[in-house]
Amino acid sequence: MSRLAAAFASLLLTLSALSSHAEDFDGAQNQPAPDFTLPNLLNRDESIRLSDFRGKTVYLDFWSAWCVKCRKSMPLLTELNRQLGGQAFAVVSVNIDVNPRDGMHLLEQMTVNYPVASDVSGRAADRFGAVTLPATYLIDAEGNLRPSLPTMNEQNFSAIKARLAELIERDKRGTFET
Repeated sequence: MSRLAAAFASLLLTLSALSSHAEDFDGAQNQPAPDFTLPNLLNRDESIRLSDFRGKTVYLDFWSAWCVKCRKSMPLLTELNRQLGGQAFAVVSVNIDVNPRDGMHLLEQMTVNYPVASDVSGRAADRFGAVTLPATYLIDAEGNLRPSLPTMNEQNFSAIKARLAELIERDKRGTFET
């Protein structure tokens, strides 16, 4: 099978996975974010559990290696996590490629400073209602979904960072507003 045909087949399988596991979560804000435990993409012997980040504001990012916008956002997410990461904030990403090697290959070409989980079934992405990629969700320190932010790109990086800093501060005070 040619590389193009293999990539197309992977894309179709990924899109199929995203749409085939409908859950009762509708992506609405102010309700608990669906928890997940997924293998760490870079170390399959470890798991990443979303609820382990309780107590932090979380920028959750679902992505795939074939997604151009996803690839472009990764260095920005690394910078965002460098600037805001710590006790009160974390970037967590979830690769949804059906073949985890696709995501691992991309990460071999980039440097990320945040945990990357692997969701080969697409089940976690579907529970969040992810339809397009990248799909991002903002989760407060209590584990509840909050109003989403736009997809990370160079044009809105500063605005997103400022909004996140404001939300992190509100969350620390327990006054996180929608």
